[in-house]
Amino acid sequence: MTKPFSAPELLARVRASLRRTSRSGESQPLLYLGAVTVNLAARTAHGPEGAVHLTPLEYRVLECLARRAGMIVTQIQLIREAWGPERLGDTRGLRSYIKTLRQKLEPDPGRPRYLVTEAGIGYRLRPDERADS
Repeated sequence: MTKPFSAPELLARVRASLRRTSRSGESQPLLYLGAVTVNLAARTAHGPEGAVHLTPLEYRVLECLARRAGMIVTQIQLIREAWGPERLGDTRGLRSYIKTLRQKLEPDPGRPRYLVTEAGIGYRLRPDERADS
């Protein structure tokens, strides 16, 4: 934020930051994607065959989608949050990471159920709903 700034602008930015913080606090740290369970807080994933290795960038993409589970996340939002603003035009790289995530997390990567493409817009994460016991 550059100086000088107005008090209303500062208050608006503080409110926006608080909204983002409160929303991220509501999300569950566990994602259930069929037989695969991903613990976003611990950055671990386990499937039927044991541990599933995800790279730090794959976790960042998954976290971005998980914060907005069930909602469409645009390609630009994903790139900005996972890579940063300097890579905004790199949609090919994003598609490659989504493909790799599907291979690791989806039961049938050719027909994704959890990491769904919204044509021309972005992606949507549809995790299973489970009550922790």
